[in-house]
Amino acid sequence: MDKLIEVGLVSESKGRYYDKFRNRVIFPIINTAGKVIGFGGRAIDSNDNPKYLNSPESKVFRKKNNLYGLNLSRASVGKEGFIILVEGYMDTISLYQGGITNVVASLGTALTENQSHLIKRYTKDVVLSYDSDSAGIAAAIRGMDILHNEGLKVKIIKISGGKDPDELIRNEGREAFRKLVENALSFGDYKLNYIKSKYNLKDDDSRIECIKEIAESLSKLGAVEQDIYIKKVSKELSVSEAALRLEINKTQSGHEQTRGRSEGFNESLEELSSIEKNCLRLITINESYIQKVDDNIDMLTTSLALNIFSAIKQQFAENGQLDVNSLIDSLEENETKALVDVIETIPIEGEEEMIFEDCLRRYKQERLRTEQEQVISMLSMLDEEENSQNRQNELMQRLKQIQDEISDI
Repeated sequence: MDKLIEVGLVSESKGRYYDKFRNRVIFPIINTAGKVIGFGGRAIDSNDNPKYLNSPESKVFRKKNNLYGLNLSRASVGKEGFIILVEGYMDTISLYQGGITNVVASLGTALTENQSHLIKRYTKDVVLSYDSDSAGIAAAIRGMDILHNEGLKVKIIKISGGKDPDELIRNEGREAFRKLVENALSFGDYKLNYIKSKYNLKDDDSRIECIKEIAESLSKLGAVEQDIYIKKVSKELSVSEAALRLEINKTQSGHEQTRGRSEGFNESLEELSSIEKNCLRLITINESYIQKVDDNIDMLTTSLALNIFSAIKQQFAENGQLDVNSLIDSLEENETKALVDVIETIPIEGEEEMIFEDCLRRYKQERLRTEQEQVISMLSMLDEEENSQNRQNELMQRLKQIQDEISDI
């Protein structure tokens, strides 16, 4: 029963156990190695919420690392040369039953970067077929951006009448869907059409705002794609190519300035971890901890802590001792504020060694937990090519070692 609770099939309340997927149609979620790693459940009663329910995240199930149906569609993806990405289980099943077998679903409307990495392992061409309602359109725009940023060639099917792929293939058949695939819009064309649909292009003020938003979108494309769409937009919206290029350049310059300000702002807001605060406080109390911290420098992870520690080391190397007042004068404003805050708020005199050992222990635990997450992620993404028994055993053995090490700390 504990295992069923752990993987999210059963829930417990007041000493009683309940089927978490009761009154739902169950869809096994199978990874590319052919192993069941989770379940999806669709409510039978339209009044039950949520409509879809997935297994919770577990050691074997990471939603962001998997695609529904990929275990069956991989061969067809290779044969067809592209993959069709849909939203839901029923879309995948209906298309597959209808003879469209190079299809997968993203286990929810929000496509993840990890899923785009997974797609790239099998093809560089993706056709999106999301629902045609407002939520589906928004999800398609987000998904297209993620896939495009991954370097994939993206097209999108436009289904009219508010239908989804499941309805379309059941009502109109495979050939109707294939025709939509053949006429799928490119990434750039779809985004341009979407942006233009939001504005009244007969009104000059509205058209100007539309052109500005298009320039914003084009500024994120490569030079060749930009050139193609600049010519197209110039003709469609009666704006000169030169004016459009100027607006794109202005947008790109704004991005550069914003990025620079943002990086500076984020750096100034960067905060020390509790481990870093304790390490720096130990050093200001007892100079012998300079070497101890240096020997375990990985405990300092932020640039803020590393910069302060670097200044401490430099002053100690030059003078043979640490003068906190002189140190504070040599630091940047954000570094000074951070160090003064540490000195004023962390009283640890008399407990130095205990505090340092605690820092080491917590750091080791955090490092092991990070590695544990990485191993679990690797296990969830194994496919047949990688999934030799030896490889799986190695990962499971390492996972057990990590868990034992965490328990022993």
